[in-house]
Amino acid sequence: MEYNEPFPVGAAAGLFASRKCQSVDPPFWDKNFEAYTSGRADQSSYDPGPLPSISLYLPLEWQHGAQWGPEDLKEGLRLENVLPGASQPGTNLILQGVNYTATIGPASYESYVFLRPTE
Repeated sequence: MEYNEPFPVGAAAGLFASRKCQSVDPPFWDKNFEAYTSGRADQSSYDPGPLPSISLYLPLEWQHGAQWGPEDLKEGLRLENVLPGASQPGTNLILQGVNYTATIGPASYESYVFLRPTE
């Protein structure tokens, strides 16, 4: 067999149509598309899911206790979309199995994050 194309296509590549391929179900994400996009979402049944694992952004020398958050942790909070800010001044999270509340710093220190263990 001689090919003029760099890669075989169609029947030359061994691709043959079959009757099974004629009826294809829509992808799983497409089956309820209208239910997801029509009307207003019911906010009373919203479950945000588990808290993100932020511990992987902690430095190796991390010590538990109330303290200012390190830069890597702040970046992790930003990436996980839970960084405290003016619209969301406090965030609950778990750091190495301990519950913490992360809050923005006081006036003129809003770019800082303070971590406080919670009971």
